[in-house]
Amino acid sequence: MKVRPPEPFLFEGGPRAVLLLHGFTGNSSDVRILGRFLNKRGYTCHAPHYKGHGVAPEELLKTGPDDWWQDVKNAYAHLKQSGHEEIAVCGLSLGGVFSLKCGYTLPVKGIVSMCAPMNAKSEKNIYAGVLKYAENYKRYEGKTEDEIEREMAGIRKTPMLSIKALQTLFRMSAGMLISFMPRHLLSRLGAMKSSILIVQILFIVKLNRNKNR
Repeated sequence: MKVRPPEPFLFEGGPRAVLLLHGFTGNSSDVRILGRFLNKRGYTCHAPHYKGHGVAPEELLKTGPDDWWQDVKNAYAHLKQSGHEEIAVCGLSLGGVFSLKCGYTLPVKGIVSMCAPMNAKSEKNIYAGVLKYAENYKRYEGKTEDEIEREMAGIRKTPMLSIKALQTLFRMSAGMLISFMPRHLLSRLGAMKSSILIVQILFIVKLNRNKNR
């Protein structure tokens, strides 16, 4: 049985837009329910796929954080070119990292970061997660156990050269999250121009620069 993989989505709504960003090894289905929820309340919602995501896992091994960040910028540019001047960004896990990065590098109306990594996992752990994702993806495709084992053997022989870059990105995420913790916020209030909501397992930080907005 041929399975149709998830696709990026654009839910047209009002002039205010939300850029929704999925996690590492994830896809637009990570944020589709949230997109529908926001769209019903008048927001235009766009969720891109990072390069190598939502496709055969062999493709993921050929990509890295620079590719994925470019996809985020391209999606932001698409919303801008479509006439949306007020854009908020909301991301899960790796998408949460990119949401924070958008707050530093792009003019956004608001930032929501959910469960962004707080530490840099070991290369072994990251690659183990990739292998698990690959195996699950192949089961999702409806392949037999023999087919899966044969294809997984090929994947295990293929290194993911971007793992070190991913570790660096996760370390950067931890630094950004720490800078938004309550004891650091006062020193940053003057520089912040966006509302921000950070959701982590151990803490939630919400900062709204304009209570009337």
